[in-house]
Amino acid sequence: MRRRFLVRAALLAAALALLGLDGHAVFAQGISPVIVEYQGKAKGSFEVRNDTIYPLSVVLEPMSFTVDAEGNPRYRPLDSTIHVRCSTTSFRVPPKQIHTVYYEANAEQLPAWFTIYATVGKGTATQSGLQIAIQLPHTVYLLPKQKFERSAVVFLRSETISGQKKVAVELKNSSQLFARVQEVELYFASGKKTYVGFPFFPGQLRKLELDWDKEANPSQIVLKFEKFRVSSDIRLGQ
Repeated sequence: MRRRFLVRAALLAAALALLGLDGHAVFAQGISPVIVEYQGKAKGSFEVRNDTIYPLSVVLEPMSFTVDAEGNPRYRPLDSTIHVRCSTTSFRVPPKQIHTVYYEANAEQLPAWFTIYATVGKGTATQSGLQIAIQLPHTVYLLPKQKFERSAVVFLRSETISGQKKVAVELKNSSQLFARVQEVELYFASGKKTYVGFPFFPGQLRKLELDWDKEANPSQIVLKFEKFRVSSDIRLGQ
């Protein structure tokens, strides 16, 4: 019996390794752009790419999501207050071709965000009897005109973890606006180390655990936003 195996793109490599499957053909699909931001309403598009030698079936599904303190998303059916209209909801992409999807979106309250998941399947089973379908995300943020202020960033904790080469950071977005941290920097006596940024949701408590491989202890953390930076001293954990 053929079994359908559905996995989100972020988990695909690990899933294939556990199943003992070759991931080269599966990774020959893509979606771009992955993340976009609009002020107010959205009128945009994204492309689904098929670099394989066989046609692919694609089904689209807009979904809402929340992100927990550790940065893990939780998906659910699209909220009734967000309205998304796509030019198509299912299609096939011929071999070596690109299909463009157009969409419009608005929300009854801003900020709002959602993901359009493109579920991509080959339509035939692997030798192990599994029919693999992957989900490629196109995430959209609908933002108001108001600008996120530095005063909305509240550091609750920034300290080294005793006995570990890590730095623990807890901060809160005290506003009802969305922001994006572009980079995180840890400074020490002779330089700095840079980490990737993250989305910062309204009212969110965000926890970071940053690996630290320098001999000297870090003394300051800096968060880089689009228009400004905010910083906090780092204390030594007991």
